[in-house]
Amino acid sequence: MRLRLAALLVLPCLLAACGSDGAAEVPVLPSSWEGVTRTQGLRVTWEGPESGLPLNAEFPVTVRVADAAGNALEGATVEFQAEMPGHGHGMLRQPRSTEVGGGVHRVEGVLFHMEGAWVVHVDVIAGGVADRASFEVDVQ
Repeated sequence: MRLRLAALLVLPCLLAACGSDGAAEVPVLPSSWEGVTRTQGLRVTWEGPESGLPLNAEFPVTVRVADAAGNALEGATVEFQAEMPGHGHGMLRQPRSTEVGGGVHRVEGVLFHMEGAWVVHVDVIAGGVADRASFEVDVQ
C-alpha cells in the first residue's frame, strides 16, 4: 500500500520567514500549500501566483523547506513535479529549481496544461536522503 500525504491548506496566517535571526514575517499567499514529507517529517510550503494557478502558462513557485522543528533546511535539492492521476500523465515540462538561501528555492517553468485534479510532488534530497511531500490541487 502506498502511503500518500496530501495537503490542500490555504493558510490564513503568517509564517515566519526562513533565514537569519530577526527575519521579518512574510505573508503567505492565498495560493499556498503546506505539507510534511513522508519519512523525515520535513516541512514543505510552496506558493504559487497570488491570483491562483494559471492554465497553459508557465509560472514560478517558491518552495520553502524546514526541518521538523521548523528550522530552515539549507543545502537541500528540491525537485517539483506534478501528475494527473485520473489521466495517467504528468506535466509537459520539467521545472527547474534553484536554491536562493534560507531553505527557499525558486522553481521556474511550472505549467499545468489541463484543467482538473493534479497531485504536486515536491521531492527534497538532503544529506543523501530523498523524501517527498505531495499536495492535491485543482486547476481551473
